[in-house]
Amino acid sequence: MRMNPKDRLKQAAFSAIKHLPPNTAVNIIWASTLPRDLLVRRRHRTALDTERGKAEIDEEYYRQSMPHGSDGETNAKNKPRYEAIKGHITGRVIEVGCADGYFSRMFAKEGHTTFGVDLSHHFIRLAKAKAAGEGLHNVKFKVANAEHIPAKGESFDTAFLGEILEHVENPARVVQEATRVVKPGGTFIITLPTHLMSEPSHIRTVKPKALEKMLREVADIKEIRLIDFTHYLCIAKRR
Repeated sequence: MRMNPKDRLKQAAFSAIKHLPPNTAVNIIWASTLPRDLLVRRRHRTALDTERGKAEIDEEYYRQSMPHGSDGETNAKNKPRYEAIKGHITGRVIEVGCADGYFSRMFAKEGHTTFGVDLSHHFIRLAKAKAAGEGLHNVKFKVANAEHIPAKGESFDTAFLGEILEHVENPARVVQEATRVVKPGGTFIITLPTHLMSEPSHIRTVKPKALEKMLREVADIKEIRLIDFTHYLCIAKRR
């Protein structure tokens, strides 16, 4: 699927402007037009270096970027990806970057004991409330950094990383930590947005080739394919 010239120009402009120093005139004007959630992410990248400051910025970013549509709208958006991955889910599952817990709850409904982690207190509160409302007792949620998962090594059969790598400073470290908690022979399920889903809130673009490089030493990649032109799906087996 090809982008039209107008969309290509817009994407190029975003890519150029978002990497300018934060106090240039062009950047200030551009920033004034952005939604608050994107400004928060930009501040995260340029302003604070302390761990406490980064945590506060991330919490505000996630709080502002929470889904505002109905559950029906959220489910409709996520369903194609769930249908693509559900056949690969086995045993105990960890979801890294679970947001409001949609996928974790779906895995739990299929009978899988599931653990979802996310940096946002707001998302975790929402995920817990939704799981309780649905009467799910085999799914747990916890606030955690994707680089420091609060779980024992080799304790999960499946790790699901859904659209998280483009939002973190060190994607390779996140993959390494997911590797630590997955059993040998376990499954990695990773989804990445294509360029059609690129947005200024993404810290980086992670392409399939880069993901292959991250996984090369720890897993055998079974497939990488497109899901409805908006996301890549990677299935890999931990060695």
